[in-house]
Amino acid sequence: KTQGTARLHDQQLFEDFLKALPPEPTIRFLRDHNFGDSFETQIIRPLHSFVYMWDSVGKEFLDTEVEKHKKALFSLASTLASELATRTAPIGDGSYSSVYSDYLRASGEPRPDFVIEDAKVLNETAALFVPKYEEFVRFCRLKFSK
Repeated sequence: KTQGTARLHDQQLFEDFLKALPPEPTIRFLRDHNFGDSFETQIIRPLHSFVYMWDSVGKEFLDTEVEKHKKALFSLASTLASELATRTAPIGDGSYSSVYSDYLRASGEPRPDFVIEDAKVLNETAALFVPKYEEFVRFCRLKFSK
């Protein structure tokens, strides 16, 4: 009975995970977006919420193997969220973000090298995170379907 209860807990937590950090549109956006371009700030909010909310004992999987995978994914999510927070700025009315701030755009100068580098780092970090996310989802689906 205890094993069944633990399995139900983990299955429910996995469902909560998918709601917190959904494949559509959040992960698809992270997979497909070129961070040299601006984006709607709200589309990455689930990533920031996940990093804020899922680092607690209440969000731990009881299956140690699943939890180990979640912690690795969480670490990458945390890195990506931190990079997004430090390398982008709100633009326009604040509903969009970009590595290329309004201040720099207004200068009329070409994009500075650091802006190009910021976009490169974000693209690379997202490219590391997305496959780990997909791997975790597949792993959990297989684990909980048995």
